Amino acid sequence: MYLYFDIGGATTRIGLSKGGETVEQTISFSTPFSPRDIVPLWRKNVEPILKHQPVDAVIGGVAGLLSKDKTVLLRSPSLPEWDGTPLSTILSDLFTAPVYLENDAALVGLGEAVFGAGVGEKIVAFLSVSTGLGGVRIVDQYVDISASGFEPGQQLLLIQDDKIVSLEQLVAGKGIETRTGKKPETIQDTHFWDEVMKYLTVGIYNTIVHWSPHVVVLGGSIVRYRVDIARVVAYMKEMNMLLPELPLIVKAELNDLGGLYGALVFGKTKLRFAEASSIVFDL
Repeated sequence: MYLYFDIGGATTRIGLSKGGETVEQTISFSTPFSPRDIVPLWRKNVEPILKHQPVDAVIGGVAGLLSKDKTVLLRSPSLPEWDGTPLSTILSDLFTAPVYLENDAALVGLGEAVFGAGVGEKIVAFLSVSTGLGGVRIVDQYVDISASGFEPGQQLLLIQDDKIVSLEQLVAGKGIETRTGKKPETIQDTHFWDEVMKYLTVGIYNTIVHWSPHVVVLGGSIVRYRVDIARVVAYMKEMNMLLPELPLIVKAELNDLGGLYGALVFGKTKLRFAEASSIVFDL
């Protein structure tokens, strides 16, 4: 049995697969505020659907920056209490299985590139705007190499009165709540959301000129419910001063399951590599 997971700033999603070819059963629950609650909460929610079946591998993503060996969550703007959590060790001990860990947005983007809105495109830029803002560059259906991961939400923008803030602070859920004192889902002011889309468009444009993708896939709850792609494209055309042709900009298709399908793809690669590295040749 393969266990896939997607730990977001607000929600954790789990998927199970017997053969590692498709996600067959899923559950979701609120991500705990403290990492001390990981083990009891996962036992409560996962063990009933596992039904004592052995786990071959645990594969998934978490919101934040990981250590170079992808075992420790170094820093997470969405889950600040989790900073420094040795997540790989915790899950390996819990399920007595190898753990393969990656950034959550990276796996959602991988899922979209292989199964969703980015299918057929060589270079996919993915941005997820929900509690926080994450993203990834996918090349030929692989997460592109990087020195320390991708954090497009942390790009800095200069706004009124020479104030420097991150894109995430301006357009993602946690940043919006900090700025306004209101939860994003309660804000009905169309002028406010139009301003958010303008800021987001600037961030998308910066991402395009840095990553040079064939398609930009936008996901996350803020995008799903509050972003008008046609308006973003119109703003993009207004500000474009360089590119002769803009890449296609589309909404994600897999929604809540993107991270689980990305974990499935990521897991296949990791497991093939592990199997190949364990082969001993007799000379």
